Amino acid sequence: MGLGTCSTAGTDQSAADIAGLKIGVGPSEIQRDAILSLGGIPTVFEINAVYNALQIRLIDGTDKSTADMIGLKLYQVTKYMTLTNQFSIVGVLMVSRKFMEMLSLEDQAIRYRFPDRKRN
Repeated sequence: MGLGTCSTAGTDQSAADIAGLKIGVGPSEIQRDAILSLGGIPTVFEINAVYNALQIRLIDGTDKSTADMIGLKLYQVTKYMTLTNQFSIVGVLMVSRKFMEMLSLEDQAIRYRFPDRKRN
């Protein structure tokens, strides 16, 4: 769902500003290592605990994706989002034929603007 981001209550301008901050991450070793590579302090939290941890300042920020920021309303307890590019998160959207048929022809056509990419 996009490139890596870190959202904090601080005045982050670049990935270098993550250094020394406690950043809430998931239990993945890759997430922890990514934050360590930026000089941050990875702090493991389950996704449903991140909002409260940010709200009461147990952590300074989080590495959740933009979609998570919106879905979990983390923008309510963070002020800045820094595009750190520490990793790429792949997102897949699958819908049924029935759902596609409910869309307008114009919206259905959007799907065909992006041809399938096949590996050689």
